[in-house]
Amino acid sequence: MRLLDEELALDATWMEFAATLGRNKPFTKQVREYVWSNCYVGVSPFTPRQIPLDQLLGKDADQRPLPGFHLGADNAMFGVDYPHFESIYRSTMDEVAGLVRHPSVTADDAQKILFENALEVFHFDRDVLAPHIARVGFDVEELAPVGA
Repeated sequence: MRLLDEELALDATWMEFAATLGRNKPFTKQVREYVWSNCYVGVSPFTPRQIPLDQLLGKDADQRPLPGFHLGADNAMFGVDYPHFESIYRSTMDEVAGLVRHPSVTADDAQKILFENALEVFHFDRDVLAPHIARVGFDVEELAPVGA
């Protein structure tokens, strides 16, 4: 993302040439802004070994922003990747606990990554899912540290 943003920021010479060809830049935002407004990423299998949570969320334990492009909680979804060999299905609860206990992850972040973003992307009906979640789901707050 950083490289794409930098390349498009250096567009003066290229854009002047492109205009002579009738190829004006048809967009106004940075690449990262299009990703944030149009894309979701299923981090699957979800484990901080794959992408450290501060890098995924773009903030440190004190909720201060980190430099550079970060996907963020608004665009990430938890994945187990079952039945593939790299699946975390046997350690799902440990990975979820690691997510919700991480100091840079707020309760709102965890809710988005684990639940809300998938509802939005796949247009799931929360009321239809409620009895199934009650039957096979888990309470994220039980996994969070005391006082979180």
